[in-house]
Amino acid sequence: MRLIIVPILLVILAACIPAIQKHKMVNIFDPNEVSWFDKYGSNSIKGSALIRQVGGGVVTCAGNDVNLLPSSTYADERMFAIYGSNSAGYSEYGALLIEGVPDTQYLVKSKKTYCDAQGFFKFSNLPDGSYYLVTSIVWHVGSSQQGGALMQAVHLYGGQEVEVVLSP
Repeated sequence: MRLIIVPILLVILAACIPAIQKHKMVNIFDPNEVSWFDKYGSNSIKGSALIRQVGGGVVTCAGNDVNLLPSSTYADERMFAIYGSNSAGYSEYGALLIEGVPDTQYLVKSKKTYCDAQGFFKFSNLPDGSYYLVTSIVWHVGSSQQGGALMQAVHLYGGQEVEVVLSP
């Protein structure tokens, strides 16, 4: 009798859990809003990204790309929808909460570099402005993937070199 009741209860409980609603973007990307991003500047960002595993091990972004996106109305909305914040955040692997794909112009208006073997990266010659750094760190345990995406807002003015550590 228990063999019949347990699966029925699990099905009933699963039906009671609300489906995760994906965010539908309200704003559209306006390239004019980030025209400053293409200019040469004297600021730079250097940093690293890491996630500490439950067992204490550390996984870095070594070999992964790091994207630098200019802050805009569209980018601000996306970051808040994905990370729940516009200053810093972490989103677990597979938890994309936005409907559809990003605007292609938005993706073009970004800079990309890679983390070196030790998990360090650098962006140079950046103009004054507000940016989002985004990278992901994913690893496998058995057949399942773990980890996620990291985001950090950075504000640059007057020839700064800002150092950041992206971590949950």
